[in-house]
Amino acid sequence: MTQLKALVQESMVAEQVAALTAPLVKKRLLEITQISDGLFQAIREEVFSQETDQLVKRHLQQTQYECLLLLNLLEQQEHSNCPLQIAMVNLLVAVLAYLETHHCQFFCLKAQVPNRQLKQVLLEMEDQMKLLSTGFKRKSVDLPLQELMLKCFNAFLKSGKASYESLVYMKHMQLSLINLCRDVQAEDFTRIVMEHLLYLRFNAASYEGYYKSRLLENLDKVYNGNDKFELLYHLEKVIKGQQERGAASFDPQSPSLVAVLSSFIKAEIRYLQKKQGIALLGQPPLTKKGLIATPQLPEYRIKVSLSADALAYLLRLLIEAEVIIACPRSELLLFIARHFQTPGIGNAYLSANSLGSKYRQVVQSTAKNVNAALGRMQRIVGKEFNLQ
Repeated sequence: MTQLKALVQESMVAEQVAALTAPLVKKRLLEITQISDGLFQAIREEVFSQETDQLVKRHLQQTQYECLLLLNLLEQQEHSNCPLQIAMVNLLVAVLAYLETHHCQFFCLKAQVPNRQLKQVLLEMEDQMKLLSTGFKRKSVDLPLQELMLKCFNAFLKSGKASYESLVYMKHMQLSLINLCRDVQAEDFTRIVMEHLLYLRFNAASYEGYYKSRLLENLDKVYNGNDKFELLYHLEKVIKGQQERGAASFDPQSPSLVAVLSSFIKAEIRYLQKKQGIALLGQPPLTKKGLIATPQLPEYRIKVSLSADALAYLLRLLIEAEVIIACPRSELLLFIARHFQTPGIGNAYLSANSLGSKYRQVVQSTAKNVNAALGRMQRIVGKEFNLQ
């Protein structure tokens, strides 16, 4: 390394570079070859010596830092076409690649990647972005999640600097997501991507916000208190059982997203318990048919001949036709569940959560039944008022 430093310093003096003759260049190139052989031999001897791992790590990281320093100095020179400088740059890049590939346990991943190497890798990653974007679109990944991920990658590609740790992480995440889009088949592919990002320890603040918003959105679709608790406990179990890759995370300075989400879910459970003011055991139990059994009945409930599925779809039609203003819809569904009685439920209540599911998911047989009921109404009106 001392000999190499001297050659680098010599190459930084313009007068000395101008005075280089062909024989002297040939001599210096031979010296660089000898230095290369000596460096690699010294690294191997150091690794397989009787020294402690701590000392070997210190020595090899010192070599790494000196190579990075010399490489940065050479990249700043105007004489980049000088054959000596080219040979020294190639040697320094080769030493760094050897240390990173063959002795990664001693390599400092926190160090900055040299500009020459970084530009090459970033260009390769930029070429892969089309594959990733196409894969997301083909799998119909949730658009906000697509935009979030592509924005994250583009920001990294434009940053112009990166540590070895972050470069390795981003390269692996990009390749892993491309392979996921290519190899995995699933109806709800957005959920697959979200789980995979948790496995990859992608703890970016933007993704944390997206995951929480999705969680709260799913929670808002549940109207019954019991069902809310059940969903939160299920999510808590899923998050606790989430596997994480053993390597680095997106942001090593921030906590694990799995830990953050686990705390977030627990906080939601505590908030809901305080809001409800009662424990789960105090809630009326669900029957096998998804109805809520209760000994107390309202003074009067509207009996309908329609099934719960048809009632939910009729309600949806009334809302979409702006006959009923549902604001908020969750309160309306709670009201319908408590004050309407469909055939076959006896003294039990309808489940607002079940009504909500039926409201969103309508089958053709249900639509036909509702359409027949609406046809009967239309014929009655036409008969009474002689309407065509």
